[in-house]
Amino acid sequence: MNEALPRTERSLAVASTRDSSPRSRCALAVIAFAAPGLLFACAKGGSPGPDLSGGPDARPAGFIDARPMGQRPDAMPGEEADARIIRPIDGPPGSIDGPPRSVDGPPGSVDGPPIIDAPPPDAAPQAVSITITHSNDPTTVLDGNSTACIDTGTGFHQDNSYIRAFVLNDFDITSDFTVTSVTIGIETAQSGSGSQTIEVRFSTFTGALTFANMDRIGTFTVDLTDRDLARVQINLPDPGLRVPAGSQLAVEIFTPNGDDEGNAFIIGSNDSGQSDGSFLAAPDCGINEPTLASNPAIGFPDMDIVMSVTGTHIP
Repeated sequence: MNEALPRTERSLAVASTRDSSPRSRCALAVIAFAAPGLLFACAKGGSPGPDLSGGPDARPAGFIDARPMGQRPDAMPGEEADARIIRPIDGPPGSIDGPPRSVDGPPGSVDGPPIIDAPPPDAAPQAVSITITHSNDPTTVLDGNSTACIDTGTGFHQDNSYIRAFVLNDFDITSDFTVTSVTIGIETAQSGSGSQTIEVRFSTFTGALTFANMDRIGTFTVDLTDRDLARVQINLPDPGLRVPAGSQLAVEIFTPNGDDEGNAFIIGSNDSGQSDGSFLAAPDCGINEPTLASNPAIGFPDMDIVMSVTGTHIP
């Protein structure tokens, strides 16, 4: 008969079979609340292993005879077995007969809770460099392909603005864009002193590209030495110029009137094609607003200004 066990007791019950086959001599079934340190072993396959039959020569040192689960010590062979307690668990904590040792040591010790390292936080997104341009060929500068407002009597230039417009979203720039440099082509840059001052102006705009719609966000002065049919990279001082995400950006090369200093400047261009227009403005020549070079008022349909803008953004 099964007896109700007191709550303070746990039981270990062991069963084995005693038929004559080699395989059955290795059938050791264990039903237990195993205390730490208990080891259950059995010979494999058909190997007889140690004789657990209870005979006089069948008890090697360290082995304990088993009996059918729950059988009373005085039960006769074949008598129905009643489940019973073989050994109450009442030893000190951590012993074979005691309850499992409590986890009360310091963290990381044998008896303490394990130390689990938290995973590192996700790495912050890194800014990447990008160069944007509308030029199919951003390197070649052709002689005689560009125009400017020039005093025909002296050959010196008047106030001129050469402008490219960039919609940041068109270049998959969806975060703030930090401009670090601008590269332009130069058809000619000659001066009375060996160098001249030009300005690189940055504006954001909404709607049509007009001066009224342009909001200036940065102006940089450049001392440009004389050169012809060349390109020049203009580096902005650190940390560059931040252009808000989603902006339409206008980059303007402005050359002030060169009469007094004897300066002549014409932007570089080619006729290799472009993904957006090239704009000019020259009030002294009647071009008061940014106007496409292909406009009949200017008459240079193949003037594709060479200009690239480099900066960083977070993809």
